[in-house]
Amino acid sequence: MKKIMYSLLIIVTLLCVGCGSEEKEMIKSGKVTCDQMKEIMKYDGNPRLIDVRTKEEYDEGHLDGALNMPYETVVETIQDMRSVAPDTPIIVYCKSGNRSGQAFTALKNAGYTNVYDLGAMDNCK
Repeated sequence: MKKIMYSLLIIVTLLCVGCGSEEKEMIKSGKVTCDQMKEIMKYDGNPRLIDVRTKEEYDEGHLDGALNMPYETVVETIQDMRSVAPDTPIIVYCKSGNRSGQAFTALKNAGYTNVYDLGAMDNCK
């Protein structure tokens, strides 16, 4: 009887631990969908949405709230913004997903821990 009770206690504990950890866990760094990007933008921590295309492309149209930082200079530009801590959520996107992938890798290599790659801007239209 004690073995059965002990086994049930372990099972219930494991189930409760699993339930609690999913509830408000932030999406892990990496590729994200438009819906996931919108959820990340709701988190505290002043998330940054960054369009890594050229200024000309950005001026033709961009996602609401996005800052323009060409992918070649995104790390230097972010580092110049003293208000962007290494754990600040940063979401990058471009036209096709190529430049955002390069910006994602550069930011991760520079020590930023909450970097997300939306890929192509059209993923959110």
